Amino acid sequence: MLHALLMTALATTPVTLRPLPVDSPRTPAPMTQSVGASACDDGTDGGTLVQGLGAYYGNRFVLDCASGRLTAVDFTYFGAGLAGPYSYRLHVLDNACREIGVTSVLSAASAVDAPASAQVVLPEGGWCVGQAFAIVLEPLTCSDGAGGKDCFPALVVDATSDTNPTVHCAVVSAETSIGRECLAPRSADGRFFDFRLRATVLCDAPGCITPVAPVGWSHVKNLYR
Repeated sequence: MLHALLMTALATTPVTLRPLPVDSPRTPAPMTQSVGASACDDGTDGGTLVQGLGAYYGNRFVLDCASGRLTAVDFTYFGAGLAGPYSYRLHVLDNACREIGVTSVLSAASAVDAPASAQVVLPEGGWCVGQAFAIVLEPLTCSDGAGGKDCFPALVVDATSDTNPTVHCAVVSAETSIGRECLAPRSADGRFFDFRLRATVLCDAPGCITPVAPVGWSHVKNLYR
């Protein structure tokens, strides 16, 4: 399904991949079933991006149902030597990259030497999402302070990456010359990847049957160098 939602235009904004320590354990994904995540996170830890303040990082999802209620978000993150806790917010975006909702400022425990996992259980009611949506994490604790060039919690990238965009769903929401856009990150050597972030969605939840017409992600640009 994701191949019908992927982007065709290109941009030239770089992303920098940072490997995990050699002895960092490669942990399996949380056991929580993540509806719509089957084409994304493969459950392995492959490294992080150098993530800046003002950009939000996460995955796009496509449900098997027309709509649902987002009830929880699981993610794996790394501190790259910076002691926590780390402040962050989660943003929920619709399939046109418009914000549906945002959490209050949350806190993730320290993950100085190895990746850690967290689960955010949303308040009763959660957010209604259409068939296609995105969840992105806004990191708010930066190793360079107000410089905002290296911020945490840094979402971990999974270990599967290649040059085929149709099987990957990482997304970065960032300010561009025409406003905030959703961009598909691509590493310097041309590889696409997915973030270790998953969604738990109750399909066809009461009150979430929305007449949202499915649209493509043709406006989404590739983010690469």
